[in-house]
Amino acid sequence: MPQHVSDEKALAKTASLLSHRRALVVVPTYDRSERWNDLAEPPNKDSVAARVREFQRADTDKDVLILVGRYDGIDLPGDTCRILVIDGLPKGSGPLERYLWEHLKMASALRNPIACRLVQAFGRISRGMSDHGVIVLLGDELVRWLRIPRNLKLLPNFLAKQIELGFGLSELIDVHSLEEPADLCLGRAPDWIEKHEEFVSEREEDIEDRLTQNDAMVNVALAESRYIQFLWDSEFGRAAKALIDVTEDAGRVSDNLKAWHTVWLGYALERAGDEETAHSHYRSAHAIQRNIPRFRSYGGLSEGDTPRQVQRVVDQMDVGRIKIELPKGFKRNLIALGGGSSNQMEESLRYLGQYLGFESSRPDNEHGTGPDVLWIVEDASLAFCIEAKTDKQEGSKYNKRDIGQMHDHMQWVRDNVEANMEVIPIFVGPIQITTKNANPSDDMLVAEARRFEKLAAKLESVLRDVIKNALSMSLGAEVGKAMRKDSLLGRGVLALLEGVRIKDDGPRK
Repeated sequence: MPQHVSDEKALAKTASLLSHRRALVVVPTYDRSERWNDLAEPPNKDSVAARVREFQRADTDKDVLILVGRYDGIDLPGDTCRILVIDGLPKGSGPLERYLWEHLKMASALRNPIACRLVQAFGRISRGMSDHGVIVLLGDELVRWLRIPRNLKLLPNFLAKQIELGFGLSELIDVHSLEEPADLCLGRAPDWIEKHEEFVSEREEDIEDRLTQNDAMVNVALAESRYIQFLWDSEFGRAAKALIDVTEDAGRVSDNLKAWHTVWLGYALERAGDEETAHSHYRSAHAIQRNIPRFRSYGGLSEGDTPRQVQRVVDQMDVGRIKIELPKGFKRNLIALGGGSSNQMEESLRYLGQYLGFESSRPDNEHGTGPDVLWIVEDASLAFCIEAKTDKQEGSKYNKRDIGQMHDHMQWVRDNVEANMEVIPIFVGPIQITTKNANPSDDMLVAEARRFEKLAAKLESVLRDVIKNALSMSLGAEVGKAMRKDSLLGRGVLALLEGVRIKDDGPRK
């Protein structure tokens, strides 16, 4: 359905389309199926097979079959059914999966199961290249999920192209004309067939990083199995090696998985006798995922007299018995601030927030919605809502879509962080004004990428100066003093970014 149409309106128009046709509607839950009660109700679990047979054999042009969570095992090829509605993202099929999705926020780890269900669902009415049908996608969450490029890349190329074509058509048609494109497809109009074939065969899809998440998840699963076996046999060094080999793959799946792998790796190293490295891994795990308890080591910090931001900075530093070093991978993880792809820039921005001691995440990457990067500064009740626009050309203004996206993401932040937290919206890109039809709020800022690069360099310089003189037992106090002096605490970071407001009459400080 067109992205600009409300879910309620799209549902009503889709129901109108189905009112005089044969169609299959697949929903993830029984609660979701209640949206369709005026048209049909799903059979109970014991009568699904009988209802499907009835639908297959019925000699009528009007019949709607509602199935709950049945994305595979039921085929309705050819004229048996030409219309399929997938209503809602196919997630949460069991208690464990709902827990992973809703509580642990491991949306990335569930990408492959969701992609698999979508492929299976499409196959309910299309069993080959000679088959045809109309598929309607309903639900904001499902559409957002498919709008994420790396999710779409999990689907077969041909299917991904079909979905891209559908998105393109959705931008062109009005929801009131849903009947017309459906009739063109089902009636096999020559013009429709020609345009369709032209689109799907015009080029092979370019897919970056051919190591897909599916490959990564398989590697991670096998490594976890080896880890557990070695742990059971008390071969702790080999257990640690099993996880070290898939560190990058775990990061491809999700940051949360990488965090827990870091904890498990630390445990294996500790049991193997390398306490110093193990403790460093425990601190790194907490820095990635704050739900993992903080590890206390030599001269541990007291939460009562040290800001959380400073605690997080110290927790990430490599604190040994003799020397202190910057967090592992510090310079490597921030290198894209000096130039890189959009994905690399966003990840470096996330790391910068993490090294500054903020709670840093990439909501759009993890959940399919929200800002590119989110920094939360608990001590200052502050949230930086960051949109990376580094690919915007010089002279290109921030348009209505850019501004509307920022308004949407600011609301997402307000809905998902603690109440009364101030939200500061920042575009990372060239300093430009907005187009005349855009309506930015007074607090929307834009800061050049080089300002973030300079911020990273300043943080590195401050921490290196501290490392020269501090002992592990005094590290917290020294880091806090230095960061306060150089305006790296809380709102002080905002001044260092030198962000300017964007307005239709020009940017101004």
